[in-house]
Amino acid sequence: MLSITFTLTNREKTFTNADLGGAVKEFLKEYGEAVDEITKIHIWKADDDSEYMIAKGKKTCATFIKGFQLKVVQQ
Repeated sequence: MLSITFTLTNREKTFTNADLGGAVKEFLKEYGEAVDEITKIHIWKADDDSEYMIAKGKKTCATFIKGFQLKVVQQ
């Protein structure tokens, strides 16, 4: 299981799913209109928080999330 926290302009949203794509898909379904507000993305294994990745910065986060948007559209 993976957890992912999206830090937006004035809030944070966390999703947990069996895989990264599923968690991002949940975010896009519920908060897709807020993609341009993402300032930080924190991903970690739900059962081992020593394994993690952080993407920070609006451009970096936009590139990351837009790649997943394309993947979701193609499915």
